[in-house]
Amino acid sequence: MSRRALATSIVLVALGGSLGGVARHALDVLWPVGSFPWGTLAINLVGSALLATLPAVGFVQRHQLFPAFLGSGVLVGFITLSAFSEQTRFRLDRGPDGRTES
Repeated sequence: MSRRALATSIVLVALGGSLGGVARHALDVLWPVGSFPWGTLAINLVGSALLATLPAVGFVQRHQLFPAFLGSGVLVGFITLSAFSEQTRFRLDRGPDGRTES
């Protein structure tokens, strides 16, 4: 891979990750966490399924930069699994209403 292609790939991953992160945040705001982070679980399941099927999509196979933008960028930014584990840990520590159990 040439230096120019590498630089382009890095920029596309950064832009895609920004878009995916913003989309995830928007869905988290629209679907707030209750006693269980259902929205985060749904985001991770849908995003992971899309990431798994991405290599089979024809236009992604034909263009060298689509996997970087859509896969490593948009979808990985969208499915940050650590958010699910962090929200679950918070719920276990604080209880479903967010207050510390006494």
